[in-house]
Amino acid sequence: MKTVYVSLVRSVLEFGSVVWSPYQLGQIQRLQRIQDRFVRVVGVRLGFEYLDVPVRAVEEFLGLNPLIVRRQLHDLTFLQRVLVGDLDCPALLRLINIRVPGRTRSADFFCRPSCSTNHELNSVIPRLHRLGNLVSANYDFFYDSTSSLRTLFPILRALTSEIYNQ
Repeated sequence: MKTVYVSLVRSVLEFGSVVWSPYQLGQIQRLQRIQDRFVRVVGVRLGFEYLDVPVRAVEEFLGLNPLIVRRQLHDLTFLQRVLVGDLDCPALLRLINIRVPGRTRSADFFCRPSCSTNHELNSVIPRLHRLGNLVSANYDFFYDSTSSLRTLFPILRALTSEIYNQ
């Protein structure tokens, strides 16, 4: 059942998520509910009542991560591939602003763009900058491999725990 879910459902939910990733809590939760329903169905097969399934425990047993964490991992993978040149797109690379360290205390790796609307703040490039700054202390975009991004799952899960646990 997990193979069917991952290949037929989750792949559709995550296709192109770097472009369309939601930022409103309601939309994030609606997407997560799709995975939660699948986990409840598996929980029923394991012997639980549908409403009594410990969703997070069964999710962990199946090795499924929250969809928001997976979307963030896709964002970081995309950002890393653009920075190291795996995706050859100079126009996109020009939009990514790396901060040159100065005399400030800020440890941010990317410049924080000023945005006048929530829509602009949560668009692709500012979202990639914010997420890159959150993990830059634990991940070197130019040295570490794309496969080592998976080590960031606990950090990303902790960052999104308030959204995930609701």
